[in-house]
Amino acid sequence: MLCALADRDEDALRELHRRYARAVYALALKSDRVNPEAAVQLAFLTMMRRAGDQPRSLLGARAWVLGVACWTLSRSLDA
Repeated sequence: MLCALADRDEDALRELHRRYARAVYALALKSDRVNPEAAVQLAFLTMMRRAGDQPRSLLGARAWVLGVACWTLSRSLDA
């Protein structure tokens, strides 16, 4: 699925969102400084842009999604 996302496959993005949006939302809820819905949207947009940057064989989809979400949240908290 991550390979398809790297090729800008919108179905792959939808499937990742279906599987992991709740986990990303729960992660965003741990911070009182971000809007969780906006954080989920930003995290998935970041995933679409960065999908080709990550060696996909090293991480499973869930680990990669949550890693990108954490990175995105930390950057939005710094802003």
